[in-house]
Amino acid sequence: MADEPREEWLRIGREIRRMRKARDLSLDRLAERLPISAGMIGAMERGIRDCKPKHAEALDKALGTGDQLTSLIARTRPGTPWMAEVDPLLMQAEQIGQWQLAWVPGLLQTEAYARAAFRAGTPTASAERIEDSVRNRQRRQETVWRDGPPLARFVLDESVLLRTVGGATVMVGQLDHLLTMAEKPHVSVQVLPLYHAPHSGMDGSFLLLHLPGGEVVLVLESRFAASVDHKEADVRRYRSGFEDLRALALSPPESADLIRRKRDQLAEE
Repeated sequence: MADEPREEWLRIGREIRRMRKARDLSLDRLAERLPISAGMIGAMERGIRDCKPKHAEALDKALGTGDQLTSLIARTRPGTPWMAEVDPLLMQAEQIGQWQLAWVPGLLQTEAYARAAFRAGTPTASAERIEDSVRNRQRRQETVWRDGPPLARFVLDESVLLRTVGGATVMVGQLDHLLTMAEKPHVSVQVLPLYHAPHSGMDGSFLLLHLPGGEVVLVLESRFAASVDHKEADVRRYRSGFEDLRALALSPPESADLIRRKRDQLAEE
């Protein structure tokens, strides 16, 4: 019986195929640059063979993709395989738009806040598992915010600022970090006040990734799963909703003032 693909391998395989096709390389031509046969590469793309770290490193070198595959393998092996579908898209994104109803966006979280968030979401997880997840989140931030970062626009519900995740000290540090990130020229942070309700964002958080070539991808993410949607009608609806949320939210300077006030109130308690 033919080997059955494994979902976690197939997600990596799809990314290998996408990178290969983007460079107009056949399996045979790519294999000429690698200590891996064309058959093996094809098997990895089909999800019936594992792309081991040494394979990922060789593929990154042959494809000229920096450390994209290597980092992706490192992030997905310890904990959350479902992010394997989102990470490659996130790393390519030229523009990011995110609405967050409950948490500080992962790309803007401090290490201490992320640790508290993971503990709350997976209370039975071991300390090692929690630390793996925190390290993965930090690596993701480092990769996205390195040289030539995407234009990123974040809209947060005001309730995000009111939840003292990890305690007052952790939250003060997190709000300080939000203010620091909001000062960067490629980052915009807006807060949607609680008095604006109801609105479309109350259905849940979402992420819009603008990719090279003009494609926009929608990501609906929960604490344990992520759904990637390429359908134009869905993407169009959420893009319109995101612009509505931005219009309702405070301006970036007004938002920074509100974050600063919340931070000072917490620091005084």
